[in-house]
Amino acid sequence: MKKIRMICAALTIAAVGAFGGVAWAADTPAQSAQPVVGGETTVIQKEVAAHMQSGYAEVTEIAAIEMNSEFIVVKPEDGSYPEIQLNIGTDTLFVNNKTGKEVKLADIKAGDRVYVYYDMAMTRSIPPQSRAYLVLTDVEEGTPAKLWTAEEIKAENGGDLVVTTDNGGLLLRVPAKSWIDEKTQLQEGERFLAWYDIVALSYPGQATANKAVMILSGVATTQDAGDKEDVSVELPEAVSFITSTVKVKEIINDGNIQYLLVERPDGAGDIQLNFATEGEHALLVVDAQTGVIQDWSSIQPGTQIIVNYNAATTFSLPPQSWLNYALVNLGDNPPVGLFKIEKIGENNEITRILTNEGSLWISFPMQALTQDGMSHSLNTDGYILAWYDIVMESYPAQANADKVVELTQLTEYAEKEREVEWEKKYYNNQQTSELVLGDMVFADTVKYVAHGVPMVPVRLVAEYLGYDVSWDEAAQVANINNGQIQTSLYDGQESFNYTTAIPGAVGMSKPVSLDGMTRMMNDILYVPAELFEMMGHEVSVSGNMMTIK
Repeated sequence: MKKIRMICAALTIAAVGAFGGVAWAADTPAQSAQPVVGGETTVIQKEVAAHMQSGYAEVTEIAAIEMNSEFIVVKPEDGSYPEIQLNIGTDTLFVNNKTGKEVKLADIKAGDRVYVYYDMAMTRSIPPQSRAYLVLTDVEEGTPAKLWTAEEIKAENGGDLVVTTDNGGLLLRVPAKSWIDEKTQLQEGERFLAWYDIVALSYPGQATANKAVMILSGVATTQDAGDKEDVSVELPEAVSFITSTVKVKEIINDGNIQYLLVERPDGAGDIQLNFATEGEHALLVVDAQTGVIQDWSSIQPGTQIIVNYNAATTFSLPPQSWLNYALVNLGDNPPVGLFKIEKIGENNEITRILTNEGSLWISFPMQALTQDGMSHSLNTDGYILAWYDIVMESYPAQANADKVVELTQLTEYAEKEREVEWEKKYYNNQQTSELVLGDMVFADTVKYVAHGVPMVPVRLVAEYLGYDVSWDEAAQVANINNGQIQTSLYDGQESFNYTTAIPGAVGMSKPVSLDGMTRMMNDILYVPAELFEMMGHEVSVSGNMMTIK
């Protein structure tokens, strides 16, 4: 029976984020891709970027004009910090939560209750400092506006929109009449504010906005003149994320749903973290000590891992959220986090990396970037794991790392390690046999995986049997076609079928699950020998020899 931990009801999604801390999220494609035979092995890294968090707070101080800087000091209502200094920039937005209209910094007074969106990275000063993105005023009544990016938009009759956001985790219906500006035409990739109270408990969640407004420009304010100037808005993703060390209790993968059931620290209870095993939102799993990309199956029950997941969760028992990345093999000294390299600067023998949406410099000597026998050439848009203890007070903040591991330079190493581990787990190298194709004998070609399933190299056998073999680089799929029938194969495939290759004809065999799955070894795709028997060929075994014809 499928284990789906859901309660079908219309309930509010709880925002789980807390003030303070640093978190990162993996939010763009793909874990890894491998060629079938030959060619270069590649790993496509997921986009990993800093994100904002939000919460209610009381304004306790506003910078005086003569200080030549603009900031507000707030006291978080959750008590996570006594106070936080939020620095104001030209991209900081001030919006009245009741009306959706812009307000000015000069309109905010000490003692006001506000709802603030700000950078998760902050200095370790007293008070800590962060960068303010959005300040909502007049929040005494009603739910604060949510700041979202439109990922996909579908228009319905009457002008209503169904907007996909939250990394695919929320379907938000925006009625035409809910827009404050009736001339608004929301486009994919644009930011907007939405007000709503109820989220249907599903994945993705579903909600209907009662008010919405587009974010077309930022407002640069000055306290003395109150003038404003339209500028481009550059905000991070309007989704809060949590990075936390958790204990894995259960792993479920039944083909229809995959998730981890984990125990959160400090008595916060269990949470179900859903994830994808393939596609553009596939889970990124990284060895925390080496930076080697792992398969999701490397996550084991009973172990401690670092997870990054969406702060918005379903109001169920246990709550559910979307898992972005996981760090395994934490050891005694896990990294602070996973960072995207935005800018690289050098000063003598020290390398400096700007990251976290421009809010953090990480400095380190090149000898801190050490991985066995690997050469290194850090590149912008690459990714690193970093270890450090202290963040110096500044803006951007500064940290000195004593260890840095680069992900992008470990591609080849990661693939080899994965092959070795897979061979140890599934192959018994004492159980190999010879393959006979016509008058040719190929020694030690047939491999036997777990449970004694014989596997053969697909290109070698298929070409002998008269198939054309091609490799689709974009889809990462091998196609074999003999003019009569054809099939497509990819690494990790468990269900097989074939279709007619005759032009104008229609026909498909019933999908069949064989005793083994396709697996990549040393850039060669192995398939169960039974696959060719399913496609009408004779497969026989005599002693230590297999014949296919």
